[in-house]
Amino acid sequence: MYHKFFFISLLIVSLSSCNFYSNDFKLLPADKMQEVLVDIHIEEAAAQHKFDHPDSVKIHMHEAYLYIFEKHEIEAADFFNSFEYYIYNKIDELDELYQYVIQELSLKDAELSARKLKVDEEIEDDIEIED
Repeated sequence: MYHKFFFISLLIVSLSSCNFYSNDFKLLPADKMQEVLVDIHIEEAAAQHKFDHPDSVKIHMHEAYLYIFEKHEIEAADFFNSFEYYIYNKIDELDELYQYVIQELSLKDAELSARKLKVDEEIEDDIEIED
């Protein structure tokens, strides 16, 4: 759970320090931002788990961002500009948006845990049958 909040904070800080924001961009609606952020945080958690070296995580995440933006049919600049716009102009809405993101991540985590438990039980049953 700590890692989720760390990555959320890291994303906010890193994106807010960038100068992507311009007046000429397509503001992504909150529901689209939620979908994209859920996918980004899932991918970041997987990358942190999969790779030991920070450079490997960066390389993986670069590719992951491209895939996620393509999947959601958005431009990278629109996402980063929208994120920065929410930070500076709609922080309360961003807070609500992230409450949803955290809730979705928690649900997905619970689903994965339940699935893993079921697989573990099936493996255990198979081992007992073979004995």
